[in-house]
Amino acid sequence: MVLKKTFWFLILSFLVLMPSTARSKKPAGGIEVGGGITGCIGSYCEKGTPSWAASITPWVRISDSITAGFNFLYGNFSSDEFDSLSYYTLGIEIKYHFNISSKLSFFLMGQLNYNTLMLYGNNDRNEDRDFSDLRATGPGLSAGTGLIFRITSALYLGLDVRFTFPIWSEACFTADEGRLCREPQDEEVKLDLYPFYAGITIGYTFPE
Repeated sequence: MVLKKTFWFLILSFLVLMPSTARSKKPAGGIEVGGGITGCIGSYCEKGTPSWAASITPWVRISDSITAGFNFLYGNFSSDEFDSLSYYTLGIEIKYHFNISSKLSFFLMGQLNYNTLMLYGNNDRNEDRDFSDLRATGPGLSAGTGLIFRITSALYLGLDVRFTFPIWSEACFTADEGRLCREPQDEEVKLDLYPFYAGITIGYTFPE
Protein backbone atom coordinates (compact mmCIF):
# COMPACT_ATOMS: atom_id res chain seq x y z
CA MET A 1 0.00 0.00 0.00
CA VAL A 2 2.80 2.41 0.87
CA LEU A 3 4.56 1.66 -2.41
CA LYS A 4 1.36 2.24 -4.39
CA LYS A 5 0.73 5.62 -2.72
CA THR A 6 4.33 6.66 -3.30
CA PHE A 7 4.14 5.65 -6.96
CA TRP A 8 1.05 7.78 -7.59
CA PHE A 9 2.57 10.69 -5.68
CA LEU A 10 5.59 10.61 -8.01
CA ILE A 11 3.37 10.37 -11.10
CA LEU A 12 1.25 13.36 -10.00
CA SER A 13 4.37 15.36 -9.16
CA PHE A 14 5.69 14.72 -12.66
CA LEU A 15 2.42 15.82 -14.27
CA VAL A 16 2.38 19.02 -12.22
CA LEU A 17 5.78 19.91 -13.67
CA MET A 18 4.67 19.52 -17.29
CA PRO A 19 2.82 22.85 -17.78
CA SER A 20 6.00 24.80 -17.02
CA THR A 21 7.56 23.55 -20.25
CA ALA A 22 5.48 26.07 -22.18
CA ARG A 23 7.86 28.78 -20.96
CA SER A 24 10.82 27.25 -22.82
CA LYS A 25 11.62 27.86 -26.47
CA LYS A 26 13.48 24.56 -26.65
CA PRO A 27 11.88 21.12 -27.21
CA ALA A 28 9.38 20.35 -24.47
CA GLY A 29 10.69 16.94 -23.47
CA GLY A 30 11.70 13.44 -24.43
CA ILE A 31 12.51 9.95 -23.21
CA GLU A 32 15.73 8.03 -22.61
CA VAL A 33 16.62 4.42 -21.88
CA GLY A 34 19.87 3.14 -20.49
CA GLY A 35 21.87 0.18 -19.32
CA GLY A 36 25.08 -0.35 -17.45
CA ILE A 37 26.61 -1.74 -14.29
CA THR A 38 25.48 -1.46 -10.69
CA GLY A 39 27.06 -2.31 -7.39
CA CYS A 40 26.73 -1.32 -3.78
CA ILE A 41 28.64 -0.23 -0.71
CA GLY A 42 27.97 -1.77 2.71
CA SER A 43 28.16 -5.01 4.65
CA TYR A 44 25.66 -6.74 2.31
CA CYS A 45 28.00 -6.05 -0.61
CA GLU A 46 31.35 -7.25 0.73
CA LYS A 47 31.24 -10.57 -1.13
CA GLY A 48 30.26 -9.92 -4.73
CA THR A 49 30.98 -7.99 -7.91
CA PRO A 50 29.10 -5.29 -9.88
CA SER A 51 26.38 -6.61 -12.18
CA TRP A 52 23.84 -5.24 -14.67
CA ALA A 53 21.17 -2.53 -14.42
CA ALA A 54 18.63 -0.84 -16.72
CA SER A 55 16.69 2.42 -16.55
CA ILE A 56 14.04 4.47 -18.35
CA THR A 57 13.34 8.18 -17.88
CA PRO A 58 10.66 10.33 -19.54
CA TRP A 59 11.52 14.00 -18.99
CA VAL A 60 10.20 17.53 -19.52
CA ARG A 61 12.04 20.82 -19.89
CA ILE A 62 11.56 23.39 -17.13
CA SER A 63 13.92 26.04 -18.53
CA ASP A 64 16.82 26.30 -20.97
CA SER A 65 19.13 24.68 -18.40
CA ILE A 66 16.80 22.58 -16.22
CA THR A 67 14.90 19.36 -16.94
CA ALA A 68 12.70 17.22 -14.70
CA GLY A 69 12.22 13.49 -15.16
CA PHE A 70 10.47 10.43 -13.77
CA ASN A 71 13.08 7.69 -13.44
CA PHE A 72 12.73 3.92 -13.04
CA LEU A 73 15.97 2.05 -12.35
CA TYR A 74 16.32 -1.71 -11.81
CA GLY A 75 19.59 -3.26 -10.69
CA ASN A 76 20.71 -6.83 -10.08
CA PHE A 77 23.70 -7.38 -7.78
CA SER A 78 26.11 -10.29 -8.10
CA SER A 79 26.52 -11.66 -4.58
CA ASP A 80 28.42 -14.64 -3.21
CA GLU A 81 26.22 -14.70 -0.10
CA PHE A 82 22.76 -14.78 -1.70
CA ASP A 83 21.18 -16.52 -4.67
CA SER A 84 19.50 -13.27 -5.76
CA LEU A 85 19.98 -9.66 -4.64
CA SER A 86 18.26 -6.88 -6.60
CA TYR A 87 16.63 -3.48 -6.16
CA TYR A 88 14.54 -0.94 -7.99
CA THR A 89 14.07 2.79 -7.62
CA LEU A 90 11.19 5.09 -8.60
CA GLY A 91 12.09 8.76 -8.46
CA ILE A 92 11.54 12.35 -9.52
CA GLU A 93 14.81 13.90 -10.65
CA ILE A 94 16.04 17.36 -11.58
CA LYS A 95 19.01 17.90 -13.91
CA TYR A 96 20.94 21.13 -14.40
CA HIS A 97 22.71 21.20 -17.78
CA PHE A 98 25.95 23.01 -18.68
CA ASN A 99 26.68 23.43 -22.39
CA ILE A 100 30.25 22.67 -23.46
CA SER A 101 29.54 23.03 -27.18
CA SER A 102 26.57 22.89 -29.53
CA LYS A 103 26.60 19.08 -29.33
CA LEU A 104 28.15 18.29 -25.94
CA SER A 105 26.93 19.14 -22.43
CA PHE A 106 27.23 17.78 -18.92
CA PHE A 107 24.72 17.79 -16.07
CA LEU A 108 24.35 17.54 -12.33
CA MET A 109 21.40 15.51 -11.03
CA GLY A 110 19.45 15.31 -7.79
CA GLN A 111 16.62 12.83 -7.18
CA LEU A 112 13.96 12.13 -4.56
CA ASN A 113 13.01 8.45 -4.74
CA TYR A 114 11.44 5.34 -3.23
CA ASN A 115 13.57 2.18 -3.05
CA THR A 116 12.81 -1.53 -2.82
CA LEU A 117 15.42 -4.19 -2.08
CA MET A 118 14.73 -7.89 -2.72
CA LEU A 119 16.95 -10.68 -1.41
CA TYR A 120 16.44 -14.44 -1.86
CA GLY A 121 18.40 -17.57 -1.10
CA ASN A 122 20.30 -16.78 2.08
CA ASN A 123 22.17 -19.96 3.02
CA ASP A 124 24.97 -21.47 5.12
CA ARG A 125 27.56 -19.24 3.46
CA ASN A 126 26.04 -16.32 5.36
CA GLU A 127 25.95 -17.31 9.03
CA ASP A 128 25.38 -13.77 10.37
CA ARG A 129 21.84 -13.41 8.99
CA ASP A 130 19.32 -16.09 9.93
CA PHE A 131 16.64 -15.61 7.24
CA SER A 132 15.93 -17.09 3.81
CA ASP A 133 14.63 -13.94 2.10
CA LEU A 134 14.26 -10.23 2.73
CA ARG A 135 12.27 -7.34 1.27
CA ALA A 136 13.16 -3.82 2.42
CA THR A 137 11.61 -0.50 1.41
CA GLY A 138 12.15 3.16 2.09
CA PRO A 139 12.59 6.66 0.64
CA GLY A 140 15.94 7.98 -0.42
CA LEU A 141 18.03 10.54 -2.27
CA SER A 142 20.28 10.14 -5.29
CA ALA A 143 23.01 12.39 -6.65
CA GLY A 144 24.75 12.06 -9.98
CA THR A 145 26.41 13.57 -13.00
CA GLY A 146 26.81 12.74 -16.66
CA LEU A 147 27.42 13.80 -20.26
CA ILE A 148 25.09 14.25 -23.23
CA PHE A 149 26.27 14.13 -26.83
CA ARG A 150 23.75 15.09 -29.51
CA ILE A 151 23.83 12.98 -32.68
CA THR A 152 20.97 14.90 -34.32
CA SER A 153 18.47 17.46 -33.08
CA ALA A 154 16.29 14.55 -31.88
CA LEU A 155 18.73 11.77 -30.93
CA TYR A 156 21.46 11.81 -28.29
CA LEU A 157 23.80 9.51 -26.38
CA GLY A 158 24.60 9.97 -22.71
CA LEU A 159 26.76 8.85 -19.82
CA ASP A 160 24.97 8.58 -16.47
CA VAL A 161 26.64 8.04 -13.08
CA ARG A 162 24.67 8.14 -9.81
CA PHE A 163 24.86 7.13 -6.15
CA THR A 164 21.79 6.41 -4.00
CA PHE A 165 21.34 6.98 -0.27
CA PRO A 166 18.30 4.88 0.80
CA ILE A 167 16.63 5.53 4.14
CA TRP A 168 15.37 2.01 4.77
CA SER A 169 12.16 2.19 6.83
CA GLU A 170 10.98 -1.44 6.92
CA ALA A 171 12.53 -4.86 6.41
CA CYS A 172 10.43 -8.04 6.27
CA PHE A 173 11.90 -11.54 6.12
CA THR A 174 11.12 -15.23 6.61
CA ALA A 175 12.73 -16.92 9.62
CA ASP A 176 12.05 -20.06 11.65
CA GLU A 177 9.23 -18.17 13.43
CA GLY A 178 7.52 -17.27 10.15
CA ARG A 179 7.19 -13.94 8.33
CA LEU A 180 8.59 -11.08 10.43
CA CYS A 181 9.06 -7.35 9.95
CA ARG A 182 11.76 -5.41 11.74
CA GLU A 183 13.44 -2.02 11.77
CA PRO A 184 16.28 -2.16 9.21
CA GLN A 185 18.78 -1.34 11.98
CA ASP A 186 17.61 -4.28 14.10
CA GLU A 187 20.26 -6.83 15.03
CA GLU A 188 18.44 -9.53 13.02
CA VAL A 189 18.72 -7.48 9.84
CA LYS A 190 21.47 -4.84 10.17
CA LEU A 191 20.67 -3.55 6.67
CA ASP A 192 23.64 -1.65 5.28
CA LEU A 193 23.45 -1.20 1.49
CA TYR A 194 23.98 1.87 -0.73
CA PRO A 195 23.69 1.32 -4.53
CA PHE A 196 25.67 3.03 -7.28
CA TYR A 197 25.10 2.95 -11.03
CA ALA A 198 27.08 3.84 -14.18
CA GLY A 199 25.54 3.43 -17.61
CA ILE A 200 25.10 4.55 -21.20
CA THR A 201 21.82 6.11 -22.30
CA ILE A 202 20.20 6.73 -25.65
CA GLY A 203 17.56 9.42 -25.79
CA TYR A 204 14.96 10.87 -28.10
CA THR A 205 13.79 14.49 -27.93
CA PHE A 206 10.17 15.05 -28.93
CA PRO A 207 9.51 17.65 -31.65
CA GLU A 208 8.03 21.00 -30.59
